[in-house]
Amino acid sequence: MQKILPIVNVALAAIAMIVSIIVLLQVTGIKSSLRDPVEEEAAAAAAAEEEAIIPLSQLEEFNMTDSFILSFDSIENVGKKVNVVLKIGFAIDTENKGAEAARLVLAGQGQIIRDRIQKVLISKDVSSYQDQVKQDELYAEILVLVQTLIGNDAVTEVYFITPIISEK
Repeated sequence: MQKILPIVNVALAAIAMIVSIIVLLQVTGIKSSLRDPVEEEAAAAAAAEEEAIIPLSQLEEFNMTDSFILSFDSIENVGKKVNVVLKIGFAIDTENKGAEAARLVLAGQGQIIRDRIQKVLISKDVSSYQDQVKQDELYAEILVLVQTLIGNDAVTEVYFITPIISEK
C-alpha cells in the first residue's frame, strides 16, 4: 500500500496538469475568437506605421537656433543642482504633403514653438534627460506637441543636439 500511494499521487498530478493545459488552450482559443477584427486591423496598421523607416535622403533637418538652458534639483545629491543645456532639432519628411507648411510654421513661429517646448522641458525632472526610456518618452511628447502646433505630421522626429548635463 505504501508503494502504491506515491505512484497514485504522481498519476493524479499528471492528470491535473493535462486537464489544466487543455483548459488553458480552450480559454486562449475563446479569447482570440472574441477579439474585434476592427481593433486588430487598427493595431496592425499602427504597428506597421511605427516600424516604417523613412530614408535619410527623404528627411530634412530643421534645428532651433537657441539652446534651452534648464536647471533641476539633483536626485542623487540633495541640495545640488543639475544643469541641462541642449538644442532641439526636427526631421521633416520632404515627401509629406505638409512639409512646406511645416517649414513655414517652424521658421515663422519659432519663438512660440520654443516657448511651448520650454514648458514641456521644465515640467520634467533631470532623469528625463539621463534615462534613455524617459528621454524617448520626452521626444514623443515634444513630437506630438510640434505636430499639433504645425497642424500636420510632416515633422517625423525630434532629436537633441549636443545635450550637456552637469552637476553643481
